[in-house]
Amino acid sequence: MIEAGEIVSIRNRRPLTADSPAHDDFWSPDVLKEVNTRSPQMRQTFEKVKSVAPTKTTVLLLGDTGVGKGTLAKLIHQHSGRKNEAFIHVHCGALPDTLVESELFGYEKGAFTGADKRKLGRFDSAQKGTIFLDEINTISSTMQIKLQQVLQDRIFQRVGGETPIEADVREIYISDSVYSLLKFLLFSSVPRIFQTGFTICLTGLTSIILKIFRMLNLLWSRHFRNMRGPAIFVN
Repeated sequence: MIEAGEIVSIRNRRPLTADSPAHDDFWSPDVLKEVNTRSPQMRQTFEKVKSVAPTKTTVLLLGDTGVGKGTLAKLIHQHSGRKNEAFIHVHCGALPDTLVESELFGYEKGAFTGADKRKLGRFDSAQKGTIFLDEINTISSTMQIKLQQVLQDRIFQRVGGETPIEADVREIYISDSVYSLLKFLLFSSVPRIFQTGFTICLTGLTSIILKIFRMLNLLWSRHFRNMRGPAIFVN
């Protein structure tokens, strides 16, 4: 994981230098302006992009709003083996809970009132390509389980359907809310799957989470110090 330690936006570009990432033959000519940076943190980030883009690995991007997570997601897709296929962006936070499943996986005719024909979902549209799920921390626990199946078994089912559909899709997930992400990481099942994935942090988000954990440790020790038995601390 990369910890930039400070908020560094991809959009804050400076003149090229001899060792700029833009001089690297890896990058396609149409993205040279986007990788033009003198920031050591962003250079490190682009090195991580270079290492993960050609693979099939699921990617989790962390960072505040406006630092360029969407740009990184596109860079990963554009420099992967799926670059000529679809790049599907889904803003999970903008979808009502009742519509997330049918939007992502589609539905079969007769699945519910008004479903007079089959509708393909975003995962269908992203077949052979990349699906980019923004604000992944906002999804419900039910959807977490369904996404876990996609991540583990590479299959999904349409709403009202019984036939498993192979998911030949590369997933890129994004989160930008520190406290929502903390809750998501602590109580959801999906993060266990990310242990085999790849995480890029565009800001000092990790250090903020660690500070929260230290604060919880302090409160725990003060509140339960008179209780018998050892306290359990989060490191």
